[in-house]
Amino acid sequence: MAVYDWIGIAAWIASSALVLGVIRLVPDFRPSAKRPLKYWWVVFGFWLIATGFLFVAGTIVANAISRSIVRNRIVEAQGDSVPVYVDGREAADSAVALEELGKLRMIAAHHSHPLDMFEIRFGDTTLHIARDSERVHEYWVYWPPVSENSAIGRVRSLNLGRSLSAPDGSYEPGQEPPGKAGG
Repeated sequence: MAVYDWIGIAAWIASSALVLGVIRLVPDFRPSAKRPLKYWWVVFGFWLIATGFLFVAGTIVANAISRSIVRNRIVEAQGDSVPVYVDGREAADSAVALEELGKLRMIAAHHSHPLDMFEIRFGDTTLHIARDSERVHEYWVYWPPVSENSAIGRVRSLNLGRSLSAPDGSYEPGQEPPGKAGG
């Protein structure tokens, strides 16, 4: 299970405990003249809102923590001059690639989507990266231990594609390899 799955479970448990605590304050929780059925719908609505809020807040916090952890790993790799591997082959310029990946941050959505994903490894860290469908110099970054389906951030860089390309410059990840481009 990814971290985001655990956040959802924790939010549900926390909000359920909160609602049960409120219900526990009322000794008799059956509908009555004093507490009609409408009251219990309000309690249920409160529970739904609390669950949603805790889930969203937890996801935002987990995302920020994940970005921070990945940035720290990038800084450590830069200091140790660790080579970067893209889909199993060494990147053209590992130092520039790590420097550009260090620009990882949350970027507001703009109604685009990630294209084909490729894998980047440095040290013991594996990231999945995909070029943006609209902005050619924007990359979506995924960290598999946290989530396969939700980006932890994005990188805007003019140099990232070149630094991750094949050493002879014949191929940039996230683009069709030479000879396979559609007409």
